[in-house]
Amino acid sequence: MPQALPFITAAATVYGVYQTKKSADKARKAGQEASRQAAIQAQNALNESRTMREKQTGYYAEQLENEQTRLNLLTQDIENASVERQNIINAYNSMVDIQRQQFQTAQTSLQQETARYEEQRAEAEKREAALQTEIEEKRRKEVQEEQASARARRLRGGMRGLLSQTRLNPELGIKSAQTTLGA
Repeated sequence: MPQALPFITAAATVYGVYQTKKSADKARKAGQEASRQAAIQAQNALNESRTMREKQTGYYAEQLENEQTRLNLLTQDIENASVERQNIINAYNSMVDIQRQQFQTAQTSLQQETARYEEQRAEAEKREAALQTEIEEKRRKEVQEEQASARARRLRGGMRGLLSQTRLNPELGIKSAQTTLGA
């Protein structure tokens, strides 16, 4: 049996090496499988992370774009309102300018009318004064003529006139330059 011992030892060694190799192969295969599974999981996690990041980036980009669009619309609305207010202000200022021009025109017209009225009034006063002067002159002349004619009648040939004008026209009671003598 002693001879069989080296053979059993050798067989046990070979069997141990074979089992070790088999265990090592199993361990290597399990390690490779674990590495492959870990790589697949890492790849899946990486893909999920990329997908999530792309979704988030897309979401935030969409939110940013929506906010930018809303900001642009709000800015445009404000600009439109500002332009509209400016148009209203310009229209009001234009209306005020037109009214101011109309007022100035009316004021100028009133001043011209007042000046014309003053001129016409001054002319009327001059005409009235001239007319009054003329009337006064005529009245004075008539009075002088009547006085002269009355004196002449009284003093004709040193005799008083027996017939006066009022006696000749008693129904009228008017002093007249014409007499009814010789009519």
